Amino acid sequence: MVSTTRNVKSILEGNGPQNWGDNVLGDDPLAAFDQARTDALAAVRAPGAMAHTVTTRQGERPAVDYAIGQLQEMLVHGWDLAKATGQDTAMDPELVEVGYARALAPYGIGTGCAAAPPGARARPPSPTARTCRPSTSGS
Repeated sequence: MVSTTRNVKSILEGNGPQNWGDNVLGDDPLAAFDQARTDALAAVRAPGAMAHTVTTRQGERPAVDYAIGQLQEMLVHGWDLAKATGQDTAMDPELVEVGYARALAPYGIGTGCAAAPPGARARPPSPTARTCRPSTSGS
């Protein structure tokens, strides 16, 4: 997660994806992640950051599309780490809303946790949708 988060800054600033080596965590993994997160957020919030095309390992794509994809990565892998370490797996409903909408919209599916983005066919939300907790069945 640290390497991926560090790449957000690099990619949004036009430097493309980097190979950060084997020891991105250093002596203090939490500090390494906090710094990567701080740098990534600054890059996302920079004026005009979402208005251009970026180069990723998968090729060129709109910066906003890349940034939302990284949000999805953080949600999925953050949940996985929380689950594996016995921590709370609840997610911020607004972040889940954005991540799910992006993932499901190309298939014309509403999220059940939020309204679908413009152009997508929305389904009515489920009665429990606002909890935005991923299913843990089978795990």
